[in-house]
Amino acid sequence: AVAFKKKIEKNLDTDQLRAEAAAFAENVAEQAERAAEWVAPHVVKARKDLARVAAGAQERLEPAYTEARTRVVE
Repeated sequence: AVAFKKKIEKNLDTDQLRAEAAAFAENVAEQAERAAEWVAPHVVKARKDLARVAAGAQERLEPAYTEARTRVVE
């Protein structure tokens, strides 16, 4: 009877651990989803800002590149 009781307690402990682990995993997944929803617009904005800055840098460098190329050809 004692062994049977210990087995039942062990099964209950295991079941509770599984339930707690599942709840924890669900909570982590929900937090990850919220984080992804929050960060997505920031990533899009950063990508647009980077593209704008890169285009501006390219425009500023174009005259110097053209001048240097002309000097090499001459």
